[in-house]
Amino acid sequence: MEQRQQELKPALPEWQQFLFNFKNNPLTAVNPEIVNDPSYQKIQEIAKTVFPAVDPREPLNQIQTAASKDPRIGGIIAAAKLLKNKKRKAPAVIKKDPGEQLAKKLNKNELYHASPTSGIETLKIPKPLPRRSDWDMGYGRQSSGGIYTTTGIMDPRLMLHSKRKVSNPNTDTTLGSVYATKPKFERTFDAQKIDPAMREYLETMLRRKEGNPSPIGNRQTAAAIDQILNINSKSNRGLGYPTYASDDLANIFKEIDFLSPNLKNYDSLFFGPRTRTSRKSSGDYAESDTVLSLKDLNVSREIPYEEMVELFEKAGRYYPGKY
Repeated sequence: MEQRQQELKPALPEWQQFLFNFKNNPLTAVNPEIVNDPSYQKIQEIAKTVFPAVDPREPLNQIQTAASKDPRIGGIIAAAKLLKNKKRKAPAVIKKDPGEQLAKKLNKNELYHASPTSGIETLKIPKPLPRRSDWDMGYGRQSSGGIYTTTGIMDPRLMLHSKRKVSNPNTDTTLGSVYATKPKFERTFDAQKIDPAMREYLETMLRRKEGNPSPIGNRQTAAAIDQILNINSKSNRGLGYPTYASDDLANIFKEIDFLSPNLKNYDSLFFGPRTRTSRKSSGDYAESDTVLSLKDLNVSREIPYEEMVELFEKAGRYYPGKY
């Protein structure tokens, strides 16, 4: 009797029957005649052989099971996922070193150094003066730590330092030359743009030098560091760079990694133009940038003092000794 009642049960509504069939087999639900297609029957046989424990109607399950059976398929899936993730990630931004970038910029052009001596082939850093006592470290006013250069050839300071001073005005003045050089700097310190880490390092060195003012060289170095740290302050506006650099000051920049391994060394220092109006005489006394090289420089060409005078006269520029 129960079997008879089951057979007499009414069929499901058409839409429910479709959903039921679609859940069990989407392909046959959409196209019932596909079961008679030889290609479909062949796929069904292969699926049952390769994926015996997996519902052959679920493509994702088939792919995952295939990956577990065949490492090649797993590698393809992993590569596809990696490629997809790479497309989503933003490209990595490589931060450029400001010191290296400034050095590259300076290396593209000539720098200029003046000397009352002519015929120089290599600009060498002066040696410290002989030490006479603990209070005389031999630095004096001599730049035993670097070579001062300018970025512009029409800088009036070149005319000032390329002519030797004489005690007797009736004696002919010895004329020198201006030397052009193509630097090969690796990292240049920008005094106008000191990053926080470098400022902290310089402040530490300043306290050390001020804490031990003897010998006098420490006081000279401390004064130079303080001037560099406050080069942009309103109270020091126009003072610009330290007018002399001892080897003690140079070592603070050349041997940074010895005390601060996280920082890099410098082989040159860059200072912007001074704005102090008291140095300007009649006419145009505009100074260019100043670069202090902490290593020797090769000379690319020599410009005699007489030729420099012609350049300034032709440009109508003021230079020391013009009037």
